[in-house]
Amino acid sequence: METTALHAEWKPRGRVTLDGESELAFPQVPTGPGAYELRLTHGGEVSAYVGETDNLRRRLSHYRNPGPTQRTNIRMNEEWRRRLASDWDALLFTCDVASIDREADPLSLDLNDKYARQLVESAHILHLRKAGIDLLNA
Repeated sequence: METTALHAEWKPRGRVTLDGESELAFPQVPTGPGAYELRLTHGGEVSAYVGETDNLRRRLSHYRNPGPTQRTNIRMNEEWRRRLASDWDALLFTCDVASIDREADPLSLDLNDKYARQLVESAHILHLRKAGIDLLNA
């Protein structure tokens, strides 16, 4: 039997806050592809939202300034702003390096490939769900 393991490097990027105009303010992230998690905490409560994108910086800017037809961006913008205004803390994590380690043939994942990003995103969602974290992904 051969063992296969997914390894994803999740890096803390910093806090997400509200700026002086009560708009979302994100920390600096790379422009390249990857997966991301916004983790919100308040007291003992923990919630998270996980996604993937071909351009991390552009994706976060869409949450800050959602277009009129971007339902998920509008929903998450409203939810995150509401929580941040109620003293929740928000941390952003990104993953831009991942690999599949197989005994016979290790494979570095190219996160330019949407399937590779979706694999990382899905595995992370399953991990958070198992940890009992409230997922905001609908």
